[in-house]
Order: sequence, then structure tokens, then C-alpha cells
Amino acid sequence: MALFTYIVLLAILNITLAEDCVINNVPERMAFEKQLRKDLRGHDFRLTPPNNSSDFTVNVRFSLRKFDFDSDAGVMTLHTWTFMRWKDERLKWDPEKYYGITETEMMSIYTWYPGIRLFNSADSHDLDRYYYSWCSIKNTGDVRCRKKSTYDAICSVKLRDWPYDQQQCSFEVGAWKSDHFIINSTSRALTMWVAAYGTEWTITDYRQELNSSFERQLKMFLTLDREAAGLGGIVVYPAAILSVLSVTMYFTLVPKPIPFN
Repeated sequence: MALFTYIVLLAILNITLAEDCVINNVPERMAFEKQLRKDLRGHDFRLTPPNNSSDFTVNVRFSLRKFDFDSDAGVMTLHTWTFMRWKDERLKWDPEKYYGITETEMMSIYTWYPGIRLFNSADSHDLDRYYYSWCSIKNTGDVRCRKKSTYDAICSVKLRDWPYDQQQCSFEVGAWKSDHFIINSTSRALTMWVAAYGTEWTITDYRQELNSSFERQLKMFLTLDREAAGLGGIVVYPAAILSVLSVTMYFTLVPKPIPFN
């Protein structure tokens, strides 16, 4: 009985006193950043733009990873990294209250996020605006977000010069009506790097038009040339050779008329 009483007493002492002996391995900075994110998520303005005035801008840039062009369906697909940057005064904080932290990352679901719409989309269910991304937020209210995006655009196809044809496709983007912002961009909204070559096609030219007064604020035009060397060797050259041989055989095998004496 004395042993049982001793065990119960040790258990009670462990519950009441051992909490002070727990080693906390969480860095102090991490605890402050966790609190900062909690405070930022506490603001209920996810559906409200930072500024409803006409001069509120979002800088948009696309980095092309790869592309596909289906000439039969008349659809060009861009696989890009989409980068967006804007300033939200509601996300400012004092670094001195949060261990000197001046920047943190947060999912876009917890704050207002601009919706980019592709107007000439081949997909009637344009769900790109509902895909979440990681955003970097500074204490000054500057927000930078990045995400992988796929855009399918309708492209009219002209096959008059096939297989040495050239096609032009456009991507016309703007803001969703409920978001109230103006798209701004650098001198080049779409960067390609090594993605200028796709299956059977090469991007040979690019131009853009930026006009904030229209619904379709940013228009990007791509010129594609078909890589016809393979098709030429398989279709065009054999057809030309057969045509020459047919004409030659015709003049060779046609019987000469017999002269009358």
C-alpha cells in the first residue's frame, strides 16, 4: 500500500511541476514569425481589393517554361511561371514588435489576390484564379506572388503555305471585374529564355500591347514558324521527285507518230 501511495505521489508531482522542465527548442524568431502570420491572417479583407481607385496597379510578368501548339484544334498552350507584385497598405507591420522581422511568406488564400483572366481562352472553365500560390510579404506592404499557370488560347490557323506555314497567336489578359485593378508590366511581359522551341514549332517573334482603358488590358502576340525540314523530307521532296519522274516517263514512253510516205 505504501508503494502504491508513493507512485501516485510521484505522478502528481510530475504533472504539476514537470512542465517547467520542458525544453523549448523552438527559436524565438520562429515564434514571433508565427504570431506575425497569425496577425496578418486575422484581417478579413480577402475579397476586398487594397484600393478601389482607378490608379491601383498590379505588375504582372510571365516566364515561359514550355509551349504546345495544336494546329488541328487551333489551340496554343503556354506553361508559365506567373509573377505578380502590388502594394497592400493593410499588410504593414512594425518590425520592432516582431523580433525585427521585415519579410515573411504566406499562402495567397489568406489575403487579397488579383485574378488574371484569359479572354480568348479555349477552356470555358477558367479556374486559374482559384489556384493558390506562395506570396512574399514585406513590412512595407509590398506583396510578391508566384505560381505555375497553364493558359490555353484559341488561335486561328492558316494552312495555305503548309508545311512552310507561319501562325500568329495572341494571349489577351485582363482583370476580373470584381477585382478592380490595372495590369502594369515591364518592357516585356513574357520572357522565354530557352522555351522558344516547342514540338514542331519555333517562336520567331513577339510583341505586346498594353492599354489599361480596355477590358483586355494586356495583349501578347506570338509568331510561330513550323519546323518543316522533317515534313519536307517526308512529303514535299518525294512528291516533287515523283512529279518530275511522271512527266519524264510520259514524254519518254509516248510513241512517236509514224510518218506517211
